[in-house]
Amino acid sequence: MEMEALLFLILIVGLSAFVQGLTGFGIGIPMMLFLPFVFSYQTSVAVTVICAIVISCVLLFKTRENVEIKKILPVTIPVVIMQIISTYFLFVLSDDFLTIALVIILLLFAGLFIVSDRGWQIKASVPNSILAGCATGVCNMLGIGGPPLGYYYHSIFEENIHYLANLQATLLISCATLLIQHIIEGNITLETFEYSAIASVVCVIVLLPAMKVFKKLDRSKLTKIIIVFLIVMAIIKLVEFYLLGGGK
Repeated sequence: MEMEALLFLILIVGLSAFVQGLTGFGIGIPMMLFLPFVFSYQTSVAVTVICAIVISCVLLFKTRENVEIKKILPVTIPVVIMQIISTYFLFVLSDDFLTIALVIILLLFAGLFIVSDRGWQIKASVPNSILAGCATGVCNMLGIGGPPLGYYYHSIFEENIHYLANLQATLLISCATLLIQHIIEGNITLETFEYSAIASVVCVIVLLPAMKVFKKLDRSKLTKIIIVFLIVMAIIKLVEFYLLGGGK
C-alpha cells in the first residue's frame, strides 16, 4: 500500500469511527463518501463493512445488558432478507445512480430527524419494525444502513444507552450477513483484508474517547448532532458529484 493511500485511509477511518461512537451509526457515510477517491467502490464497501463489524462488537460488548431481543428481532429479519436481495444491484448499477441515491437518503433522514426533534416520532410496532428493516436492508447496498435503523431506534428507545445497544446488535447481525455476501461475490481479497486490518485498529483507538462524549449527550444534543452530520455529508457528496462531472 502506498503511503499516501495509507494516510488517507487512516484519516477517513478515524473520522468515521468517531462519528459512529458519537451518534451510534454513520461509519459507512464518510467512508463511502471519501474512500472511493482512492479505492474502488466495491472495495470501499467491503472495508466499511468490516470496520462496522469491529465497531459494533466493541460498542455492543460495552452495552450488552441493554439489548432487547424482542424489539429488535422484527427489524433484524427483514434487514437480512432485503440486503441479500438488494446487494446484487451494487454490482450492476452505475456510480452516478448510487451517488444520487446516497444523497437523497441522507437528506431524507436528516428531515425525519428534524421532525423527530420537534416531537413527532413513529411508534414501536411490528409493521413499523418491518418497514424500518426493509429500508435498512436496501440502504446497506450503499454501505449506509445506519440512518433508517438509527431513526427507528431513536424513536422507540427513550434512553440513549438503550438506543445505542440495540442499534449495535442489529448492525452487527446486518453487517456480518453483508460480509458473507461480499465473500461469496469474491469482493473480499487479501488486499481488502490488509486495508481492513489497519482500519480496524484505527477504529478501536478512536472509538473509546468518542464513547465518553456520547455518554454525556442528552437526547436533544444527540439528535442535533445527527441532523448536522447527515446534512453536511449530503452537501459534500453533492458538491463532489458535480465537481467531478457526475451525470455526464
